[in-house]
Amino acid sequence: MLEHTKEIVLVLLGFVLAAVPLWYDRKRRLKGHFQALRAELDLVEEKAKIFLNDEVASPLYRMPLRVYEVAVPILLTEEALSEEEVTFLARFYSQAEDINRGLDNAAAMLA
Repeated sequence: MLEHTKEIVLVLLGFVLAAVPLWYDRKRRLKGHFQALRAELDLVEEKAKIFLNDEVASPLYRMPLRVYEVAVPILLTEEALSEEEVTFLARFYSQAEDINRGLDNAAAMLA
């Protein structure tokens, strides 16, 4: 009986130990996506301030959207975002897309 219990405990311990690296890897990936989103949000803010202060009709730069396009679907799949966070990001990036579209239109008009 004791030998059988020992085997069961060792099998369960094996399952737990196998799950730890997967959990750690998921946590690390999610943290990386959140950090990249934060950096892109800061970059969009910085470029928007430059646009407002420099009064250039059609600057060469556009608002970056790459991290949003890559990270948000992953974060949504992993259920790592709250409803409020999704709403904030959707509004923020929708505005950034509108600004980019306006900058493209201004460049077309100047060309």
